[in-house]
Amino acid sequence: MILQEVISSPLISVETTGSPAIRLGDFIFMTALDASMLSGYDPSSSAKEQTGRCLHLMDLLLKETNNRPDSVIRLDVCLTRKTDIPEVREVLLGHFGDVKPLISITGAAFLEHDAKVSVSVQAVDTYGVMQQTVMQMQDIGGCEGCPKKN
Repeated sequence: MILQEVISSPLISVETTGSPAIRLGDFIFMTALDASMLSGYDPSSSAKEQTGRCLHLMDLLLKETNNRPDSVIRLDVCLTRKTDIPEVREVLLGHFGDVKPLISITGAAFLEHDAKVSVSVQAVDTYGVMQQTVMQMQDIGGCEGCPKKN
């Protein structure tokens, strides 16, 4: 059975419409995250700052599901200015550890809320997969160190 759940964080702006994230089975999808979704948004901030805010929002939503940035497998980034690519790429690559997700950067004529950057994320729900594995191990008798299901 595939479970669907809306994921949110209390730090997301009340003006945000729709749901910024959904867990569907073993995957987490976050669509069109932009800097305006967190309070204190300044449309005149640089693309570099807005990218940092997008990634911070992504981290908050991942934390709500007990996941981390290393569970991200794909990042789709939209930019309104081609000249922002180098600094945005620097922020993106610096945010992830040794294992970086597939990152694609495309252009957009405009984004909502006068944003310069929008990020969509696909992640594996590693916490959920781990929980399922533990339950399966318990059901079959597990290993010596696994707690037994009564």
